[in-house]
Amino acid sequence: MKNWLIRLFWDPFEAFCLALPLVPIRFEITELTSGVQIIRLHNGVTKALSRFSGGFDYAVIYLVDSELIFDTGYSWAGRVLKTQVFKILDLQKVKYVLNSHDHEDHTGNNHLFLEHCPNARVFAAQAAITNIRFPIQKPWYRRFLFGPEKACDVTVTPPAFQLSSGRTLEVIPTPGHTDGHICLYDRKNKLLFTGDLFISENLDTQLSDANGPRWVDSLQRILTLEMGYLFDGHGVVVSGLNCKKRLRAKLDFLILLKNKVTEIIARGPITQAELIRELNATSGLVNSLSMGEGWMSFITSGNFSRSNLIRGFVEEASDNTHSK
Repeated sequence: MKNWLIRLFWDPFEAFCLALPLVPIRFEITELTSGVQIIRLHNGVTKALSRFSGGFDYAVIYLVDSELIFDTGYSWAGRVLKTQVFKILDLQKVKYVLNSHDHEDHTGNNHLFLEHCPNARVFAAQAAITNIRFPIQKPWYRRFLFGPEKACDVTVTPPAFQLSSGRTLEVIPTPGHTDGHICLYDRKNKLLFTGDLFISENLDTQLSDANGPRWVDSLQRILTLEMGYLFDGHGVVVSGLNCKKRLRAKLDFLILLKNKVTEIIARGPITQAELIRELNATSGLVNSLSMGEGWMSFITSGNFSRSNLIRGFVEEASDNTHSK
């Protein structure tokens, strides 16, 4: 019955919204530094939600030297890309479309860049390839926020991209947010494109493909790089000493969470529900209704939760306890 309802009602509604969005998508193109532009995409719904959940724009596309696209935004923005943004860009010059990871707010317009950029190919990390080539149907709230996904041909990314301008962009594996997450680094100019490695310092709810210990490792490795600019996957732009300061704050938050989990598990057996409640022992209606999992868990039926972020820390702490 559910599948029939989706086919009869939701799928036609999505198709209508792709052609004529009920809430118009707006875009802004800004040059951040020499050769680097950002295309911010948002509407009233996503803008309000993003401000409430962390203070970032919900989808961004980076264009480097008119040749490389880093992430392609969500599919609801497809119409404004085709009718407005693509008229501004020199699509003949675009050769590389690189996805930081396989979430649909970063891959949603891959197919449009392939259709409209005659010299372009799409690239992603090996671990992200299957989900981009064969996207599965997402929960209702993800389709509502980001729109439907389209399958897309994608190639495993090389270790680096050499652009016609002479710029070299290194691809750095940074699993944690997802297994197939990568960052892009311009070593000469000290530019770091972080995808969702950063997001915000203390966002504690994640999807089930997050892995806390691997996220910690990735942040520790990235912090060894020199940075003049940090370009985040949701529009946060940081410069100078603040780049490492904010990444360290993110790392400190995750390590503190890891240490709390380790300390609690060392006391003895505990259920996941009990662990979550102890980690988030704050008052409030939403916290109570979500059993300590947070407001994002409350509105996504548990799909986006605190448990997803700590699961890896729990497994790591349990393994260490058993090995002693």
